[in-house]
Amino acid sequence: MRSFLNIVLMILFAFLTHKFIPFWWFFAIATFLVSFAFGESTLKSFFTGFISVFLLWLSLSIVISVSNNFILIEKVGALLSLPSSILLIPITAFLGGILGALASVSGYLLKTISD
Repeated sequence: MRSFLNIVLMILFAFLTHKFIPFWWFFAIATFLVSFAFGESTLKSFFTGFISVFLLWLSLSIVISVSNNFILIEKVGALLSLPSSILLIPITAFLGGILGALASVSGYLLKTISD
């Protein structure tokens, strides 16, 4: 249950930082801080950070792509020579998830050092 709350907090803080701070990487600070404050273990921190940012970036990518009629994703998919431009959405979410997981683990490990 606590891991679910961590996921919800990470999604909430990462979304709010996305709305008010124009840097794409600022979600990492949000997952870092949540894991620093509420992290339980290295493995749980990794998966909560991954799942939260993966879901956030997946939903944001879909919303942005739908709002511009998939024009941008088709052009970037053609530029990267992807077999289907829709593959760019899960690839983006996966990369964001990995970054969120690493930031989350870093927050937890800093917490264990300071204890």
